[in-house]
Amino acid sequence: MSLKLILYSAITIFFNGAVLRRYLKDELLLAGPYTLLVILPTITQPVCQLIFGGFCGITLFAIASYQIYKRLPQQFVNYDDKVVFISGCDSGFGHETAKRLDAKGVHVIAGCLLKGESGEQDLVKSCSDRLVTIQLDVTKEDSVQNAVKEVKEKLQGRDLWALVNNAGILYIAEAEIMSLKYVRSMMDVNFMGAVRLTKAFLPMLRQSEGRVVSLCSIGTLLAKENVNNKLEAVYQEMEPSLKEDYGPRYKDEWFRIFTAGYEASQDLSPVINTIEHALFAKSPLTMYNPELSGEVFRWINICLPVSFTKHLLGALVMSGNFISKDFQKVTEKDQNADEVKRGDAGNNKHTDQSGEGDSEE
Repeated sequence: MSLKLILYSAITIFFNGAVLRRYLKDELLLAGPYTLLVILPTITQPVCQLIFGGFCGITLFAIASYQIYKRLPQQFVNYDDKVVFISGCDSGFGHETAKRLDAKGVHVIAGCLLKGESGEQDLVKSCSDRLVTIQLDVTKEDSVQNAVKEVKEKLQGRDLWALVNNAGILYIAEAEIMSLKYVRSMMDVNFMGAVRLTKAFLPMLRQSEGRVVSLCSIGTLLAKENVNNKLEAVYQEMEPSLKEDYGPRYKDEWFRIFTAGYEASQDLSPVINTIEHALFAKSPLTMYNPELSGEVFRWINICLPVSFTKHLLGALVMSGNFISKDFQKVTEKDQNADEVKRGDAGNNKHTDQSGEGDSEE
């Protein structure tokens, strides 16, 4: 028996054993075409052995089997009487997740930074009485502790099923021009905010054997309006000398280049579906990538050298290194414009002096 056959058979046996284990634990929803999906690796194993020789074929077969296993439809826990607390519900993923879960009968407690503003008011108007909103600033310990007290009061004898760490902000700019204030702000909200909230709610979640879902996506933060507003804030606090070095059109050109090949999708449903799966699937995954592109980028980072991924991802996301090419073009244009202005000023000065000489004569 060849080593190749042993490896192919081992992958198939391991796949079938893992599927059987999950089925016996009532985690899988197997009906109709999904049954065919389960036996697909067993059916295709002889074909793969024949067509894909060597260890590259075995690796591809193993990856394909894992992806099938990961995407098998699951049974969900009962939504009734489940209470979920979500941070950052003013807009974006948190806002839409709160609406989705409320529509499915979940008791949602929505943390909003700005109570009384349009985001919070929209939730109150469009959702059922089950949804309640509370004020939450994840950067302030007092606000987090007050949120814990309010959540305990609103549970009304129920257990807290899950916490969704969704609050996040994003500033995009060159390292040289970004104030440390904005760097600290991102770390305080995106990282420390999630840590504060998780530590504060863990006692309740431990009691209910609940879940913590943390979002690491920049999704809606890359909407053009948001990118422009954040870049404007960073630009306004640049040192005058830096503004002079980078040129007057730097901000507009940077924004144009960054958003030319990339814009946040208006369809948030893939991310909302993923959050819902993580919250209520009987056997949730440890990590999710809602879009195939995210999964591809992850494997590229894992498997390929940094020197390669740096150029590849740079080309895919921003069409090359901005500073080395486009920024030089911008500064060259500014320098040429300055030279023209200086030339015009010199000509005007020469003309004035000539005029003065003629009048004296």
